[in-house]
Amino acid sequence: MKRLSTLFLALICSAAVLTSCNNEPADQPATSKPAKSDPAASNGNQETRNYEPAFTEEERAARIARKEAIAREAEENRQNNPVLKEEYNLNSTYRYIDTAPEFSMFAKLIRASDMAKQMHGTQITLFAADDEAFAKVDQGMLHKLTDPDNKKALNDFIRASMCTH
Repeated sequence: MKRLSTLFLALICSAAVLTSCNNEPADQPATSKPAKSDPAASNGNQETRNYEPAFTEEERAARIARKEAIAREAEENRQNNPVLKEEYNLNSTYRYIDTAPEFSMFAKLIRASDMAKQMHGTQITLFAADDEAFAKVDQGMLHKLTDPDNKKALNDFIRASMCTH
């Protein structure tokens, strides 16, 4: 079970990283063209600097336009996102979950577990299910998770949704 939860956590963290990068490669690979020598950079020294532009002007303009479009979209999302307009405590992930009304069930599970003290004040990414998602879960399963005699299963459940920095 521990191996499965570790694999599940790694899968979730990988998906989060890919999502945050918008699935874009870091940069284009180096070209196989010979580098040009820049005589102005040598200033009479024996050293010369070699350079090869990584992008053509068209590629550079397209990348700038794409970055500007992403920035505009992010700003629109920030302004139109009702969650960010609410006055939640954003000092820590735990405080946010604890004060956001749509995560009341997850906050209840965190408080019932031994994980609240570990989360408080630490930098973590938490893949938390909201109350709408918990409404679809079998109530017997939720009762088992909140049973004080079954705290290990609850801690494992909470730990599987955490990704520490």
